[in-house]
Formats: sequence, C-alpha cells, structure tokens
Amino acid sequence: MDQRIFIGTAPENWQSTQIAAIQQQLQSKLPANARAVKLSNLHMTLAFLGISSSEQRTELCNQLDKLHKPRFEVTLDQLTLWRKPQVLCISGSNQNHALNRLYQDCQTLAETLSLHTNEHEFRPHITLFRKAKLCPEYEILPITLAPKQIHLYHSVSTEQGVRYDILKSWPLESITG
Repeated sequence: MDQRIFIGTAPENWQSTQIAAIQQQLQSKLPANARAVKLSNLHMTLAFLGISSSEQRTELCNQLDKLHKPRFEVTLDQLTLWRKPQVLCISGSNQNHALNRLYQDCQTLAETLSLHTNEHEFRPHITLFRKAKLCPEYEILPITLAPKQIHLYHSVSTEQGVRYDILKSWPLESITG
C-alpha cells in the first residue's frame, strides 16, 4: 500500500510545551483562519519523501539501518513566513555539519529510491501555523533541538485533519569527543 512519508525529528515534550506557548501568544496576532499545528504533529523534517510503495519503504529502512546517523544540535530562533504554502515557522540556520550531512544523506537515499527530493535549500524549521498570511512582530526565545533519534513518519489524512504516525525510529549516534 502506498503511503506519504517523511524523515524527521520530534522536539522533546518540554520543548513542545514551549512551542505551544508561542502558538498561543501568536494566535491573537494572526487572521482567524490560521490553524495552529497540533502538539502531536510538531516535528522538524529532514526529508519529505512523498508517496512511497511498500518496497521503497522496506529498502529505505534497510538503508537507514546502515546510515551513519550522528547527533546534532540546531537552534531555532526566528519566525519565518513562507508565503506560497502559507506556513509560519520557527526556524534557524543550518550551520551544523552533522545535521547538514544527515540531510544530504537522506536526500541521496530519496534520489536512489526514486522518492521525492527537496528542490529548495534546507532550512531547519518547525511549522507553527498553516494558512498563515503574515508574520507578526514577536521576539522568539531560542529553542535548541538536540534529538536522540530520527523517525520515519507516515502522513495520514483523517476527518480530524492530518496525523503523523511514526513507522520506525533510529537512534542518533553519540557525539564522541
């Protein structure tokens, strides 16, 4: 069965609570139709892979099992509006070598397996709102993500909206000094 999938990381529970507080404070500054992303759906995408077959997912998991997956840190400290998809995010710059390498490796896997590859430059972010048409003035307290694992997510459309189910997880390797 075909599934819409992506590889990503999730914020820690306390960070999700911090992000929810940001969403709550921003809600009154946005048009009424802007929709906050549910806490259970908060994530940072490393690779959106699109529609995949069962065979592609099996091979993807086999390749991810073998892939070097180093730990990384990334600080999200800016509000960013992407006008065309109408998405308001908390974002940061991609200056971490381990994160950049993991992103590139995921893109290479996607290309090898004939899955979707990113046509834009990678910008670490977590989507806060959909259907957002403006970026309000708001000072962000930086959030530093330091995930311990990556996940393969399945994007499931339901009557209540989209839900992101984790299909499989992989630990990130400890930073050795």
